[in-house]
Amino acid sequence: MEEEINEEEEGIEKIEEEQEREEEEDETKEKIEEEEIEKEEKKIEEVEEKEEIEKKEEEQIKEKIKEKEKEKIEEINEEIEEKDKIEEEEEEEKENKEKEEEIEKKIEDEEMKKEVKEIEEGERRRWRR
Repeated sequence: MEEEINEEEEGIEKIEEEQEREEEEDETKEKIEEEEIEKEEKKIEEVEEKEEIEKKEEEQIKEKIKEKEKEKIEEINEEIEEKDKIEEEEEEEKENKEKEEEIEKKIEDEEMKKEVKEIEEGERRRWRR
């Protein structure tokens, strides 16, 4: 009987040991799973941070591109304004030159008329004499 009791006690001990071992295994598995979950969450966090950084960098690049395009447009507009101004000045000079030439021609015509009149008057005087 004592033997049976010993066997039963040994059986109970074995069962308890088995249960303890299983509990320890379960705890270990849970710890491992928690660590893996934490690692995954950390990875996800890192990926999200990287994406955020990339997004900000992309926005900065876009902003720089916009700024450069704006500067180029301003430059082009300034060049166009300068060309227009030069063309306008050239046109004005041309018009002034044409007016000057017209005035000179009128003056020459007037002088020629005076000369013709003087010649005619001189001829008339000669004829009268």
